[in-house]
Amino acid sequence: MELMLEMGDRVDIQIHHPINPEGPRIFHAQVMNMDSEFYYISAPEIRGIEYPVRIGQKADLSFYRDEGIYYLTVAFVKKIQDENAALYQISIISQLRRTQRREHHRFKCEMTGMLKSLVSEKSCEIIIKDISAGGVSAISPQPFYLDERTECQLFFDEDVASVSARIVRTTRIGKEKRYRLGLQFENVCEEKQDQIIAFISRKQEELSDQKNF
Repeated sequence: MELMLEMGDRVDIQIHHPINPEGPRIFHAQVMNMDSEFYYISAPEIRGIEYPVRIGQKADLSFYRDEGIYYLTVAFVKKIQDENAALYQISIISQLRRTQRREHHRFKCEMTGMLKSLVSEKSCEIIIKDISAGGVSAISPQPFYLDERTECQLFFDEDVASVSARIVRTTRIGKEKRYRLGLQFENVCEEKQDQIIAFISRKQEELSDQKNF
């Protein structure tokens, strides 16, 4: 099996459960080990609570790379319990899929936005340094934690787009009380994704026109 995930990767898990009255739910796990046939992930959980996965159950697994978001369908093969925690052995049962490159072209910019935590009262203005249809890189005056769920407001020329986003990278900038964040958009509807792509395309055209002037 060609290795597509790496040790330590944080992944999102969407369990196949079509009769769930609440609709699809996203759980979180981490790749803990791998061999020539299987991956081994931590128990999927949401808000710190483990989800009771059934052996044989199928799920969509997604993970983030700079060039886009990748998707796989997996099956839970076996639960392995040790003294510290439970691991699940999973097998890959689909081809690797990736969102279109054009949707995740990164556009360097400097624009303002607002970031609000969905797990605390924390909110602040951020400076967005680059943007794609898959997420943004931003500078924040407040710390946010890896995997923290947020609501991100993007201030376009005359429009505002509000999207759900997860913190996938966070580093403090030297000794300053500022933080460089990587945000991955989640569950973005087609209308908002088109709005983001249209903004990027418009700004690229403006830059091109300035260079040709």
